[in-house]
Amino acid sequence: MSFQPGKVLHTFTTKSGKTATLRFPFWEVLPQLLEYINLISVEDTYVRFSGEQISLKDEAEYLASIFVAMELKQRVYVYCFIDEKLAGACEVSQIPDLRARGRHVARLGITVAKDWRGDGIGYQLAKIAIETATQELSGLKMVVLECFASNTAAINLYQKLGFIEKGRLPGYLKYRGEYVDEVQMVRTLD
Repeated sequence: MSFQPGKVLHTFTTKSGKTATLRFPFWEVLPQLLEYINLISVEDTYVRFSGEQISLKDEAEYLASIFVAMELKQRVYVYCFIDEKLAGACEVSQIPDLRARGRHVARLGITVAKDWRGDGIGYQLAKIAIETATQELSGLKMVVLECFASNTAAINLYQKLGFIEKGRLPGYLKYRGEYVDEVQMVRTLD
């Protein structure tokens, strides 16, 4: 399988009975992406954004960078759509700073829109993104992630996906005025 913008990878039924479609990025989704990331940021949930608003130019450049990285087989990005509306996004990407010594390692990042959390979307997104990355990213042996220690729902999801906690950085992240630990998790691939 190789990157084809908009290619449908998987469909499934959410816990609430909705049909969800997982697919590769495509240019026409740009307006939805911009709205999506800005809503996630304003929500000030368990992501690196905490209220910053992304411009159309910045989001367009980010989407273009996704296309390039996917063409070069350095990243896999999967979107979830329900009723043609963006409900979640997941990426598995090599870590450039690791260079040749770490090409076997990729980082997982995932977000799910507020209205769809707890509906099984995160699991399906991550599962399909990891499976696709295993095929697309040459020599991939390990996927790592970081998350807020207070985000127990995410930690439970990652454990269900086979991730194991390997460490914590005490007080590493500031979340809603308090310093919380960052949990580091790893999944070794077969």
